[in-house]
Amino acid sequence: MVTTTLVFQLIEQKKLTLQTKVKDVLEDFFSTETTIEQLLTHQSGLRPVMSNSDKLLTKNDVVKQIFAERFVYEPNQRIVYSDTGFMILGLIIEKICQESISEVAKKNIFIPLKMDDTTYQPNAYRSVMTECAFTHSIVNAHKKITNLYFLVYNLFIKCYNY
Repeated sequence: MVTTTLVFQLIEQKKLTLQTKVKDVLEDFFSTETTIEQLLTHQSGLRPVMSNSDKLLTKNDVVKQIFAERFVYEPNQRIVYSDTGFMILGLIIEKICQESISEVAKKNIFIPLKMDDTTYQPNAYRSVMTECAFTHSIVNAHKKITNLYFLVYNLFIKCYNY
């Protein structure tokens, strides 16, 4: 929810549009046609999880891998939940705001809403596991997140007459 909210705040501030090309913000991104909208709606053509994700140890490793990724299906042909796409959105937020997504979320979401005990990167020792069965949690999370993103997206479209 943080990434989506921050992207829509940037759209509201006229720093992005749904049709902004990723390459216009992140010059090293391979596709000249991928848009913010495709990333938000999981129709970008990118894989759900980056290749070699289990071997990426630093943020720099992750960024390099993001720029090495390629389409696994034709964009706009399927809806496939993509962590990769949302990582790209996070990089876009950081580039535009010139701060970490964690700081941007704190300033623009958590502090204004008085969410004093909420962070973008929770402390593992203070976190509670919400599901017991890994597979069950992934399937349910995917359904809930996909439904929520489309709800937020549709509300935005209706509110701003896009």
